[in-house]
Amino acid sequence: MSKGTRAAAEWAILATSLTPEAFSTADVLALYRLRWRIELGFKRLKSLIGLNRPPGIDERSARPYVLAHLLTILLLEPFVDEREDSLRLAAAA
Repeated sequence: MSKGTRAAAEWAILATSLTPEAFSTADVLALYRLRWRIELGFKRLKSLIGLNRPPGIDERSARPYVLAHLLTILLLEPFVDEREDSLRLAAAA
């Protein structure tokens, strides 16, 4: 890893409309980490279980489709996390 890459990795630039009086830097970073986990969850939802487009455009068909996929990812999440953790540990060894 280059010296410039290492230096850049120490920085995080976040834009927010939250006021410094209401939210500290640590609060904003914690909220961003939480938001990022949600983004990753949706990315996983779309790729892992194939949530692309609902099979129809009306709510009667789209809603159950999305809800069934959300339930599936909630049930699979612990197994996926465990697998990712074991892969990370194996790579570190």
